[in-house]
Amino acid sequence: IYGSQTIMIGDTIYLYPVYEPDRLDIRRTQIGMSLISEYITTLEKLYNKTVIFDKNITFEEITNLQKQQRK
Repeated sequence: IYGSQTIMIGDTIYLYPVYEPDRLDIRRTQIGMSLISEYITTLEKLYNKTVIFDKNITFEEITNLQKQQRK
């Protein structure tokens, strides 16, 4: 719902898909969270990794990326 769940695949951090991604920043600010772009920047600095938030990615695609990484 808030875009805070992530998964590391290789050297990249992916944010899991969220419900109504175009309204994500509205939901986040309503409960006092930072904008998603600020959160991504924080994660990139903290972990020194690329963070990807793709509004169109599905859980299935994330799972497939994870499976490919394990091979």
